[in-house]
Amino acid sequence: MNSSKCRLSAAWLSLMTLTAIGYTAAAKSPSAAMLPTLVALSAAAAKFSLVAWVFMDLRRVSRWWSLGLGILLALILGMVALFQWGAFSG
Repeated sequence: MNSSKCRLSAAWLSLMTLTAIGYTAAAKSPSAAMLPTLVALSAAAAKFSLVAWVFMDLRRVSRWWSLGLGILLALILGMVALFQWGAFSG
């Protein structure tokens, strides 16, 4: 099997595993508990990184793009976490 196909298959399998982890963590939490939310957000961050690195082929571009996407991911996850725990509720 071609190394490219192996890499894509491993990425796909990892995405499916991370999706199952995120779903299980979210489904087990009847309320807005912190630990299941952090697990689901961590799985989402890993999936974001995996898709960007493997499927969008960002491993071949300038490091500035990777840094920019890392900062974007941190901002998005930070905002989601703040909204989740009511930091912006009125």
